[in-house]
Parts: sequence; structure tokens; C-alpha cells
Amino acid sequence: LRIDNALDEDTCNRLRRHVLRQQALAEMETSKNAAISTEYYGVENRRKKRCDLLLSLVPEEDTTNDPTEEGDIIADPNIIPDVLQKVLGTNGSLRPIYEELVTNKG
Repeated sequence: LRIDNALDEDTCNRLRRHVLRQQALAEMETSKNAAISTEYYGVENRRKKRCDLLLSLVPEEDTTNDPTEEGDIIADPNIIPDVLQKVLGTNGSLRPIYEELVTNKG
């Protein structure tokens, strides 16, 4: 299923940076201790040709003064709530589909 224009370009770019940052953090932590990989990748994290990176709904602390090793990927503490609002909020781009599939209105 492909839905074009579910998010605007700025939000997509912010989300992409957030996911890449979370992926880098997960790789860094799991390289130290592989046993904690399910905390970052879920219970099916060893599947071939698939990687489910779990993203927390809890906003990150703003660490703009302490970027990751990549230097240009910094925390965006509001990205997940912003994305959820843009896709599922009152005027969200995917709200009608959500209501049709998940709520009593459907």
C-alpha cells in the first residue's frame, strides 16, 4: 500500500533524520551487548531481509549541544508527536483511513 503526500517534505526530512539517528544509536548499543537487541529491534529482530526499528513515543531530550558521532544528526524531540498529529490528528492525512479501519465509524 502506498499513500502519496501523507507527510509534507519538511516533516519527512525530519523523520528520516530521526530514524537514521535512532538506527545509529541502536547499532552502537547493540554492538556493545547483542542481548539487548530486542529493545531496539523487537522480538523478531533476526529475520533475514527485514529490520523493524522500534521508535519510542516518548520525546527525546533535546541534545542539540551533544550531537551523535555523525555530527549532523541531532535529536528532534518533537518529531514523533508531530508525525502522529499530521497523519492521525483531526485533519490528519490518514485520519479517514484510520477511522474506516479502526474506529466504530468504520
